Amino acid sequence: MRHLLVLFLFAMMCSTANAQSWRPIDKSPCGGTYLSIIAHGDSLVAAPYYKSFLLMGGSEGPPWRRIDMPSAAAEAFSLLSPGSGRLLAGSFGRIYRSDDDGQTWSESYISELLGAIVTGLSGAGDTLFACGGGMLLRSVTRGASWNVLSSAPEADALLSVGQRVFCGGPTGIHISDDRGENWQRVWSTDSVLGLYAADGVVFAALRGISSSQASLLRSTDNGATWETTDLAGTSINTLIEHDGVYYSGCNIPEAAHHLFTSTDGGRHWTPVLENRVPFPRAVWHLHATPGGILVSLGGLGIWRLEDNADSWTFASEGHFRAAIARIGLTFRTGDHGHEYMYSIKENFLAVRPGDASSWEFLLYPGTERPMDMVVVGDTVFLAVTGGFYTTHDVGAHWEFRPTPFPDAPVQAFHYEIISKRIYAGGRGVPLVWTGNGGQSWTIVPWYGSTTQGPRNWNKITLWSVTSYQGIVAATSDGAHLFDGDTGPWRKLL
Repeated sequence: MRHLLVLFLFAMMCSTANAQSWRPIDKSPCGGTYLSIIAHGDSLVAAPYYKSFLLMGGSEGPPWRRIDMPSAAAEAFSLLSPGSGRLLAGSFGRIYRSDDDGQTWSESYISELLGAIVTGLSGAGDTLFACGGGMLLRSVTRGASWNVLSSAPEADALLSVGQRVFCGGPTGIHISDDRGENWQRVWSTDSVLGLYAADGVVFAALRGISSSQASLLRSTDNGATWETTDLAGTSINTLIEHDGVYYSGCNIPEAAHHLFTSTDGGRHWTPVLENRVPFPRAVWHLHATPGGILVSLGGLGIWRLEDNADSWTFASEGHFRAAIARIGLTFRTGDHGHEYMYSIKENFLAVRPGDASSWEFLLYPGTERPMDMVVVGDTVFLAVTGGFYTTHDVGAHWEFRPTPFPDAPVQAFHYEIISKRIYAGGRGVPLVWTGNGGQSWTIVPWYGSTTQGPRNWNKITLWSVTSYQGIVAATSDGAHLFDGDTGPWRKLL
């Protein structure tokens, strides 16, 4: 009974004091990651990451409409439109096909894949190719049935250009001119993770590179010979050409640069400056349309790029509602304040005035995924490794406030409104608090230790019952309570 009472009080303490103050938020921010965007007849089709639906839009993308996959477990990781209205979607150990724009689907199960994801689809007409689990597959029935090409090299990437098929993997680049029956190795120095064709030039992205090694190869003779480009120290996963300019993207969040351009056929590359929304953000897919470029950004959905990387607009509004971990509200006399929503999963912070219907994404320093967000008054706090960022002007300027533990990611954060203290719990270190905005800190010893703490701080909040008031913390080692100053801690659960 004692444990049930504690759990009840803890649940009540973490909830809103007045439930009647809630109102529905009918349009939370949209984001998500899209793995592929392809042309399909006069339309575009986009595949969201780990979702059981596709988006189909016009020739420029929006407006989009949702196309459901055949089941909740059917998720598309690659797309292909081979012609005659057929649409293919690669999934877990199978390839789905539709001849009516996704109204109905048929399935081709490939037992040899053992459930591995079909990561690549290429080709046109009756003969098509796919790769997954290191294997190369071929269909001569427009995707109705598939066979493993046992003579093919290990495949992590594939590309079909005319009658020639390219295969990339740990043993380099191989080509075949007889529909995959026989293969010739044309590059053996590096492992290849991606193959792309743009305006008559074939590119190969290399795996396992260091900062001084080339990241991208190019061929102007359909793969017979290859040369390195000056792009080095990165990992390219998408590449296109639009209006005479080549674009390539990197989907590693912590990379120094994510979008690159070339004006000389892909020989030399220049990183795009990432000093405003929607960057810095990983680039997952690029697709050229007559009116601009569609860019899938990690966690932020699809964006349209115009004016040579100078104008960005959100292009997937209304789809892929993001999972929201933290909500904050600010109010000022005479205005409606602002609403903030933070998605840990998609790693974005969105804001809108209290009387607005649309959201804007806020740019905050670095590429780290903050573990907590707190809004107090007109100040936003974001918890990161070694401290927290604050902004008083809706993200126009940010200031970093360090904690005493510079290497510990701050996992949980609490502003105690009565004492105006900030409490921060960092991974593996004791709780700390400050009463002056982070200029100085007090360490709360964790059962006697001033250097060691629980592995995870899950939640920190005020405990106030009858005549006792303190701070309670939910950790990987249970729930603990202390008086709010220097302890000592005592375990509740």
